[in-house]
Amino acid sequence: MAVETLQGALPGSGRAGVHAPLPKPRRIASMDRRFLAGALPFLCGAAFSQEAQAPRVLLIGDSISIGYTPLVQSMLAEEADVHRIPTNGEHTGTGLRELDTWLGDEPWDVIHFNWGLWDLCRRGADGRRKDRAGAVTHTPEQYEQNLEELVERLSLTGARLIWASTTPVPPGEPGRIEGDAVRYNAAAARVMARHGVMIDDLHAVAAERMEELAVRPGNVHFTARGSRELAARVSISIRRALGLAAPNVVLVLVDDLGWSDLGCTGSDLHLTPRIDGLAAEGVRFSSAYAACAVCSPTRASLLTGRTPARVGVTDWIHDAGEEAAESAAAGEHVGGFDRPRGRALLTPRNRAWLPAEEVTIAELLRPRGYATAHIGKWHLGGEGHEPTDQGFDVNAGGCSYGQPPSYFDPYGSERRRGIPNLPPRAEGEYLTDREADEAVRFIEANRDRPFFLYLAHYAVHSPIQAPAEAREASAQRLADGVERRHDHPAYAAMVESVDRALGRVLDALDAHGLTDDTLVVFTSDNGGATHFRATNNDPLRAGKGFPYEGGLRVPLIVRWPGTGRSGAVCGEPVSSIDLLPSIAEICGVGLPEGRMIDGESLVALLGGGGEWEREELFWHFPHFWWGTRVAPYGVLRKGRWKLIRRYGGGGRELFDLEADPGETRDLAAERSALVERLDARLSELLAEQGALMPLANPEFVARER
Repeated sequence: MAVETLQGALPGSGRAGVHAPLPKPRRIASMDRRFLAGALPFLCGAAFSQEAQAPRVLLIGDSISIGYTPLVQSMLAEEADVHRIPTNGEHTGTGLRELDTWLGDEPWDVIHFNWGLWDLCRRGADGRRKDRAGAVTHTPEQYEQNLEELVERLSLTGARLIWASTTPVPPGEPGRIEGDAVRYNAAAARVMARHGVMIDDLHAVAAERMEELAVRPGNVHFTARGSRELAARVSISIRRALGLAAPNVVLVLVDDLGWSDLGCTGSDLHLTPRIDGLAAEGVRFSSAYAACAVCSPTRASLLTGRTPARVGVTDWIHDAGEEAAESAAAGEHVGGFDRPRGRALLTPRNRAWLPAEEVTIAELLRPRGYATAHIGKWHLGGEGHEPTDQGFDVNAGGCSYGQPPSYFDPYGSERRRGIPNLPPRAEGEYLTDREADEAVRFIEANRDRPFFLYLAHYAVHSPIQAPAEAREASAQRLADGVERRHDHPAYAAMVESVDRALGRVLDALDAHGLTDDTLVVFTSDNGGATHFRATNNDPLRAGKGFPYEGGLRVPLIVRWPGTGRSGAVCGEPVSSIDLLPSIAEICGVGLPEGRMIDGESLVALLGGGGEWEREELFWHFPHFWWGTRVAPYGVLRKGRWKLIRRYGGGGRELFDLEADPGETRDLAAERSALVERLDARLSELLAEQGALMPLANPEFVARER
């Protein structure tokens, strides 16, 4: 019978707290949170309430398992009742003697077990550990014989058995010889093969990293980080044995992609067959909104489930600006207001990075054993505030940059030399292709464990650059003389590069049999750019940076195999802030404790069987943009109505989005009472979130007088 093996390097730990998840189909019921909080500290014998009926899991092992047990209990708290034997399991001889006592009278669903480090240990007549002069506790032959009997007895329990391979013996460990763990693991593997027992290869997890993960040289024990990595692997194997394997998550974020830039949303030039195919297999949200009309705030909200006003990132982060430099020098956010620059309003300073205390999707998932990767544009802070500082194991290209200096390897320009965290490798290679390659490599490296891939393309942000062949192909389609909404060949080629990249990711999932186990989300960070020649968001008004629908409404496609609908179009207004709670619910992970989450889970909309109760969304942009062409504003959408408030005496606008999605007719004068009600509600929401507001510039007013 074939032996199933879990192996490979593991992600590290995150900062996110864990609590009971929202309901998830095909999962056991969550325990009462109050009981859970009291149960976690106990390593063994902590019985769950009978109502929970959680699967019972027993861990058997030596001091290595003592180190990772409480972490496994925490990681599986909402899924299993995890116990550990009440003592050090020592060697196989101890196991043969004590096994019946450890098993007790209650049934077990899964037993995860190991002996080895004590078996291969050498001791003198006085019991002290000796090097080669000492007598080994059990030879490999004796060890194999003992394991044979132990597995036979464990099999009688009816539990699903998981053997944990013995972790490495580093050079210099007293009483143990480097390399012996390999010999003993080979003996154990023969036993497990004979009985069809699943192998959790903890040796592979640590073999190449003992210097990094061991408490000190010449010691078999692990640091807190090492124990967390072992615990993550153990949790994955137990979930698999229980049939609770966590879904993978692929989140694709495109920069500046307009609402109508895809074939499935009406583009008459851009060829996007793979994105259109994703929409045919999932749910397309026709009234999806970015959390902001510019990039950094949306990225912060998407990752945290919190509005830009609450996070404090309300403008794109000017990484090379004076204010950012002041905050970097101070090591903390420097508040106050931006320099007046002769403007009528004083605007609050934007944060120069995503605050460390914010909990990202990666920080929710990594403690549950997920491998996590950020690929592409970050734009939420530079060194010290990069993806690896916010829960990501892998960072390819994430830095403070808001756009690439160039789309062609080595990705540099006269002002900037390349992209940090993305070393050049092949001159002329197109950036979107490189991002796709990094994404596929990550999927292949982590195909045997759950992963979260955040593929945040730099495309289709300026500079508008594309490979010559692709650009020429678009130009040839435009040469037919047909009038089109979209008419920029290089921009079209950039959109199509994103489509090809998605195709490569989807093909990688297919190739490794992961499609049915992977949630795929595709969206944009703001509306398409219309303040220079790039795209056209018709029938929506305006584009990136503006408070109109062309600046705020974005594509959103979600494919959730086996549960979500296929080929459906949902018109409910949803937002970037809804992605974290949605992913948390689908993955069975609790929301961050002590953090107000503004988003709502989309699970009911994905399945089509639930009701959507939220009626309002709001936006807060207390800054100037594109010079002074766009002044600070606030927006509230409530049902069919949309209010735009412009600060500094700019007035208010009211639109009926059901009758007029293109916002061609301002109804503020006709519906003044409604304007006042919506305006008051917007003020309430901003006050509740502690939003920083622009103020009149007294110096500017004095000069005008």
